[in-house]
Amino acid sequence: MRLVLALAFLATTTTAGMAQDRQVTLSVPAEIADSGLLKHILPRFKLKTQIAVELDDAGEVSLVAGDGLPVFQWQNVVYGVSPDQADAHAGRFIDWLTSDIGQNTITSFGDGAFTLPEIEAAVVEEVTFEGDVAAGEDLAHLHCGRCHVVSKKNRMGGIGSTPSFGAMKNFTDWQARFSGFYSLNPHPAFTQIEDLTDPFDPERPPMVAPVELNYAEYEAILAYVGKLPVKDLGGAIVSQ
Repeated sequence: MRLVLALAFLATTTTAGMAQDRQVTLSVPAEIADSGLLKHILPRFKLKTQIAVELDDAGEVSLVAGDGLPVFQWQNVVYGVSPDQADAHAGRFIDWLTSDIGQNTITSFGDGAFTLPEIEAAVVEEVTFEGDVAAGEDLAHLHCGRCHVVSKKNRMGGIGSTPSFGAMKNFTDWQARFSGFYSLNPHPAFTQIEDLTDPFDPERPPMVAPVELNYAEYEAILAYVGKLPVKDLGGAIVSQ
C-alpha cells in the first residue's frame, strides 16, 4: 500500500512539474493588460502549443513600447517583444507572436485597433491558415451558408444583405475579418468557439440556432476561406 501511494504521489508530482514547466512568464505595460488583447491571443497560443503564458512583472518575455522586436502598433505606438532569458518555451512564444498566424490573431482583435508595424505590413499579405481545408468547406457551407453565399455550391442561398465570401476577400483586411468573425456583430449573439469565446449569457440566450465550433473546426474554416478565389466585382470595393 505504501509503495502504491508513493508511486501515485510521484506520478502526481511529475505531472504537475511537467505542466509547470510548459509555461512562459510575460511582463506587459498596464495599458496592454487593460486592453483585452491578451485575453484574445494567449488562450489561442496555449491551444496551439499547450504552453501557458502567465503575467509577471519580472517575466521571461517583455512586451514594451518602442523597443524590442516589433510585434504590433496600437494608438500610434509600436510595441516590441524581447526575451530576458533564452528559454525554449519563451522562444516559441516570440516566434508565434511574430509569425503569420500570430500576427493575424493580433490584428483580428479590437475592430482593427491593433495593426502591424509598417515594416511588417508585407508579411500579412502572404498569411496562410492551418487546418483541414476539406472539413472547412463542409463546415463553412453548414454554418456560414445560413447567411452568406460561400461558393457556387450555395450561390442561390444566403441572405441578400450579407456579402459573399468571395466578395469579402476583396477587402484588404479580409484575413482579420474572417479570423475574428466571432467578435463582429451579429456573430457574438449566436457563435461559440470552444475555449476561445465567453459562454452565452443565460439571461440572453441566442435567438437563432447557435453556431458551435471547436478550435480545430474554426481553423478548418479559415483554411478553406484562404483557398477561395477573390470575386471579380468589376471595380474597387468601398467599405462603410
